[in-house]
Amino acid sequence: MNPPAKRHKGMACVHCRQMKLRCDSGDRFPAPCSRCHKSGRDCSINPSYRRTARRDRLDELEREIHMLRNNLGESSTSVNRVKDPVDTPSVANEEQNARAPSSTDTSPSAISDIQILEQTVVSRALFINILDEYYRHYHPRFQFLPPKERVLQECGSCRLLFWAVVAVASKSVQGCTEFRQSLIWPIRRLAMESVVRETPSLSLVQAYLLLCVWPMPFGAVSDDPSWTYCGIATHKAQHLGLHRPDHLNEFVQGPAFDHELLASMRNTWLACFIVNQNISARLGIPATIRPDHAVMQALNNDDFCDPTFHHLLELAHKEATFSELLGQNVATADGLTSDPTPVIQATDLEIEQFEMKHKSTWTTGVERSLLGTKLRLYSYAFLGSDSMVDRRTEDRAINRRRSLTTCSSRISFISYLSKCYVAARRLIEISCPTEATNLTAHDDDLDLLGLSSTSAAAAAPNSTHFLTSLDVSNIILATFVLLQLTRRWNFNIDDTETDNAISRAWNLLSSLSIAEGDHYNRICDIVEYIGKLKWPSSSTSEVRQQHQQPTLLVRSRMGASIEWDLIHSARRRFGSGDATYSKQLPEMQQSGVSLNSNISVDAMIGSPEMRRERYAAFDDILWPMWDSNSGPNHLS
Repeated sequence: MNPPAKRHKGMACVHCRQMKLRCDSGDRFPAPCSRCHKSGRDCSINPSYRRTARRDRLDELEREIHMLRNNLGESSTSVNRVKDPVDTPSVANEEQNARAPSSTDTSPSAISDIQILEQTVVSRALFINILDEYYRHYHPRFQFLPPKERVLQECGSCRLLFWAVVAVASKSVQGCTEFRQSLIWPIRRLAMESVVRETPSLSLVQAYLLLCVWPMPFGAVSDDPSWTYCGIATHKAQHLGLHRPDHLNEFVQGPAFDHELLASMRNTWLACFIVNQNISARLGIPATIRPDHAVMQALNNDDFCDPTFHHLLELAHKEATFSELLGQNVATADGLTSDPTPVIQATDLEIEQFEMKHKSTWTTGVERSLLGTKLRLYSYAFLGSDSMVDRRTEDRAINRRRSLTTCSSRISFISYLSKCYVAARRLIEISCPTEATNLTAHDDDLDLLGLSSTSAAAAAPNSTHFLTSLDVSNIILATFVLLQLTRRWNFNIDDTETDNAISRAWNLLSSLSIAEGDHYNRICDIVEYIGKLKWPSSSTSEVRQQHQQPTLLVRSRMGASIEWDLIHSARRRFGSGDATYSKQLPEMQQSGVSLNSNISVDAMIGSPEMRRERYAAFDDILWPMWDSNSGPNHLS
């Protein structure tokens, strides 16, 4: 095991240099330095930074605070619109909640005055406010639900849709952290009960999709029910005939469908396709929905859905196409094609054309999705099939490896390394902006201007609450790509700027964590470990001397192989006995069920001879997921 390497030793962050204070950023990387962590500042290192005069900083702060105060009333209204429902199981006082939408006041609602899920009680007025929160902040990012008035009616007949909306939108309501955590297991039980108890319906499919796009907190990857929910939504959607919108009467019987309902059914099927593709790409497994006539018809008609939703559909279709060509070759055991370069080049050109066409109108979420698609496409350039089933002799394998060392392949490899670096840096740049945190960079200056750092932070809404699972998975992928380039392959790039980007991504992922042992806490642990690890320089020099390209040990994870390769490298510390898996998320433990997370591998393997072989024997068999618990009954 290589000792951790201190980054930026002796170099202070921008804030500490400005304030002339001692900085420990090098010892704490990728976490911010102690002072920036305590005050919630953005901690970045800039060797060319020069201190500015106090008067200049105050003038700049005055301008920024003036803009904050202009938006403070509007922002505080949106935050306080929904009352804090932490004191469950009491029913929220309807008179203390904001008014319901005027369009729903005039029509009778199927929702009763109160809704109860185990120990949680939510009033109708509170739900209307939560629904407003959803359509204000979440719906524009993934616009597949029908208008708010129709959803309000459907929630009365579908309990899972009601509680899915509550679980998703309460995430951005101030003071609802404990309330939302209390819903983790009740909603999971309700979701599984609805599979057999609820009649297949459009609202039920939409509820499962909501829980996939904005999932509830979970621990290990194997505990994430999103892929299961996606499968349920897909199968029930096909049962309803949503994949054949022109022949719905052959699947369901009833009165004629109005235009709004038909549009909702079509968009729901398109959402199934997008979610299915996104989750499968994150896990590195084949998607279970292929582009069909309904998807192709929507792609050829811009009026079918919202522009942002249409852009996401286009990107999902492009990724489905190149994933099938590059990662699902039936002639190889790992699914890879022997020469991915032509497909990568053609697809890269198509993505560039998409970028030129929509760059002026797309949202940040679309750009983030595009960059994540690029990263998964470029990762195939570092693979290339090594397990052809028709291989007869070892000489053929040797010749194939040697063919990768030609001049053209090395140039192509370096170009894709550069493209990976640019895409990953850009993705983190747009996902982890520093402007909001910089407003609170000088507490003393804010006090002089009569505005505390707490009030300044409250004025700006926390956009991380609205990130979809695709957004977060793309940020994680970009972080791992930068770690792969700098810590594994020693790519010749600006280490300072790259480490700043990794640190910002770590801060964002850390802010998403709600408890020790949850998924984002585990991701941060991986980033912190790899970020401090100093890989042997001898291997890098040996590779350069032999003119060989760095290779990935994980090859069957399709476009996610570059990410899972780094995860497997970090997982080796558990096999060496130097570290243990993080404890499971407390909220994920059911009462009466023991996970036996304290059982160690040493207790399972008695003799020293067996203990020496424990990594080879147990890592590949009993630990299929990088962050699964070590308890054997957890894997059963």
